[in-house]
Amino acid sequence: MSIFREPHEYVGFAGRQRRDTALHVLEGFLHGIHLDHVINPKEHRELRDWITSHERLGAKDLAFRELLNTLQVAIADGRLEPHEVEDLRELCARAKSSSPYYEPVTHVIQELHGLLHGVVADLELNRDELDGLQDWIDSYTHFRNVWPIGDVESVIVHVLKDGKIDEAEHRTMLHFFAEFANLSINTTIRGGLPTLLPTDLKISAVCAVDPSLEFGERVFCVTGASSKGPRTVFADPVTSRGGVFIDTIRNDLDYLIIGDEGNPCWAFACYGRKVEKAVEMRRNGHRLQLVHERDFWDAVR
Repeated sequence: MSIFREPHEYVGFAGRQRRDTALHVLEGFLHGIHLDHVINPKEHRELRDWITSHERLGAKDLAFRELLNTLQVAIADGRLEPHEVEDLRELCARAKSSSPYYEPVTHVIQELHGLLHGVVADLELNRDELDGLQDWIDSYTHFRNVWPIGDVESVIVHVLKDGKIDEAEHRTMLHFFAEFANLSINTTIRGGLPTLLPTDLKISAVCAVDPSLEFGERVFCVTGASSKGPRTVFADPVTSRGGVFIDTIRNDLDYLIIGDEGNPCWAFACYGRKVEKAVEMRRNGHRLQLVHERDFWDAVR
């Protein structure tokens, strides 16, 4: 389970921050895979991977070793009963540092990452899991305004407003939730994600229609992924025409370019922090434009 795996040479330098991160995420992961009360072979494999990738952490840490051993015994029969989940979560709590390394908000976000990873581990989402995610968010009401907790809740509310999960919503949620797990090494989940359709991503509503772009002394920024390459590919066309290219939004921004690869959360009107900030600035009187990438490239031909 790659969200827990680190390059081998770093393991020897593991301190309490590494251990506590692993424990926070494991707590969420255990919760996530058990939301539908079923542990299937894909989720079972992820738990075995977690044990393997954390063996060295338990070498000199007795509490962590007890957790590893208990987890290994618990999943040996291919099942994970509710009382076993509770026992494991209790062991996680006992294994954490007596003086917490992380602030509470960091702990909560780490747990959410594990929770979402657990939910997408089998590449299936159902109503029980979304209800369980909402219950988890409800238990942290004072963190609702912390990103990405608010966005996750917006997705759940949007999808469940009609009481069902359609195919497009299922595809998009899998991609959205998977963004919070580090899947760069373990490609099992990434390779199994369904292909998103163009109709699954809706960003056009916030973009200017047929915009007229000016470059001289105008300030440009980019958000989202582009099929053209990294965001730096936009810098030369801007600066060669007398414009200014920046990496982060600031008050003198004139144009925010939206990459054409989209973002899964856009389907749920959760546009990401740069777009939300730009929309807020525009609402407050800033005369900036949100421009779709295709319109930018049309302007620089």
